[in-house]
Amino acid sequence: MGNNNLKAKFRKREHAKTEQVVGRDGGRRKKSDERHRRLTAWARRAPANQSTACGSRADFLRSTSKSTTFPKTCLREHLQRHHPDKFEELTKEEEKAKEGEKPNGQQSIQTLLLASTSADAQWSSDGEMTKKVDDAVMALICSASLPLSFVEDQALKNLLSILAPMYKIRSRRHFTSDVLRKMYVKVKARVKEDIFKADFISLTIDGWSSHEGKHSLLSVTVHYIGSNMEPTFRVMEAVPIKGSHTGEKMCVMLSQVLNDYGVNAEKVHLIVRDNESAMQKTTRIAGFESLHCTAHNFNLCVWDGLKKLSIDALLEKIKKSIRKIRKSRVLGDEFSALQDESGIPQRNLVKGITVRWNSVFLMLERFYENEEALMLMPAKDKNFPVFSPVDWKTMRSICELLRPIYRATLKVQSRKAGLSSVIPLLKYIDFELRRLSTDFPVVRDQLRTSFAKRFEGWKYSEKLLVATLLDPAYKGAFFKDAVIFERAKDMLLNEAERIAIRCVEFDTSELLSMPEIEATEDPFLAFGNDTVESDSIFLLPSTPTPSPSLASAKAMAAGASGRLFK
Repeated sequence: MGNNNLKAKFRKREHAKTEQVVGRDGGRRKKSDERHRRLTAWARRAPANQSTACGSRADFLRSTSKSTTFPKTCLREHLQRHHPDKFEELTKEEEKAKEGEKPNGQQSIQTLLLASTSADAQWSSDGEMTKKVDDAVMALICSASLPLSFVEDQALKNLLSILAPMYKIRSRRHFTSDVLRKMYVKVKARVKEDIFKADFISLTIDGWSSHEGKHSLLSVTVHYIGSNMEPTFRVMEAVPIKGSHTGEKMCVMLSQVLNDYGVNAEKVHLIVRDNESAMQKTTRIAGFESLHCTAHNFNLCVWDGLKKLSIDALLEKIKKSIRKIRKSRVLGDEFSALQDESGIPQRNLVKGITVRWNSVFLMLERFYENEEALMLMPAKDKNFPVFSPVDWKTMRSICELLRPIYRATLKVQSRKAGLSSVIPLLKYIDFELRRLSTDFPVVRDQLRTSFAKRFEGWKYSEKLLVATLLDPAYKGAFFKDAVIFERAKDMLLNEAERIAIRCVEFDTSELLSMPEIEATEDPFLAFGNDTVESDSIFLLPSTPTPSPSLASAKAMAAGASGRLFK
């Protein structure tokens, strides 16, 4: 019994030793759980029941044979005494851990302060995020053609307060004097770069005037094939025109625009313009080849044909009917009810303008589609215009005559339409008019005559003939006249010869521009000199092909054209 009490006291004393360690200064301190975890990890590297490198036994470190943990005592001393290298590594790890430790909450507070300061800086008046939102608002105004007063709109401010609460929109003057000017410079530089990369460009020029006639602009638009091989266009300038619109003045303005963008005259392939004498004179003085706008020519041809009908009174009566339905809420409701009764889709009437014939066509087409409902409108309002059967017959015939021309106009007005579509569309219009059975053959014949007269020059236009011949969709399908077909092939062959000659001249000029070898220098040393540029030009591989010449260039062009026409 006494022995059992002694053993219990001994175990109690040993257990106390495992919880404390005696320091060099005689003080006692409690070991932390983290240090105990590290020491346990190091001690486990010494396998139980085996001798360590220093000859000591590691099994005595375990409290019991079944225990999977190590006591907190003696581990540090064991590592220091028997494993000094491991003890040194342990010490370094503890020092690093102490250096990384900070008071509770200090690190998170500093992180929050840094994040808050960075956010405030980004949303300041000159911050990065503020500039991005300013640019986005300015881009919206430009793309949607909104007034600059839009930045003062309360709805926009409310939207921005929800999307970006820290953003404070600035005044209209800031957007006008600062944001807009910077965006103009940035976009202009990007357009310059795109034009510089293009091999050839074409231009469209036109004059624009406001309704009151106080403002006039000369617009210059560039068209080219982009890097993705897609037709691309960019508005280069819209230059204000002050004073009279003379050809000399607009020629100077056009030259200034091209010089500002660094465009060489040889890079301009063609200029498309309207038929005004001032525009023709502008391109003639500037020395550029030009072509009359096809859509504008279509407009002139249509009005030549409609003059045979004298439909001005009919058009005015139609416009009056549309105005009454639009302005009167009661008549508008009556018209909608009549559309439902007649089984006509409820679509609003279209009011056309005389300047654009296609809008007149759309007005007539929509008005004729609602014939049943409009014939009943005078019963609802005694002042509503009355249309006779002859009027409805005239509207139907005009729509039949103008429909193929309208479809062709939509085709040429497309941004991706090229010169190769002009001749096929002219053939299509003539074919549709010729086979059309109409109540007004005089109008049909006048339309055909007007198209033949105004587009007579296409038979001799190199640009139109070559473009159509090169288009894989058309080739020679629309050249039924053998004389015109041979003329087109000769023009294409001449163009191929010019391109081949330019290539030969370019290669020869590059060769002749190389530096000459001085007479005192050994030519064999010069050939082996690494500083000599364009070694591929000097050391051409020997081939049985003769040197490039004008004759060989023509032969190359002739061979290419022969393969094309097969």
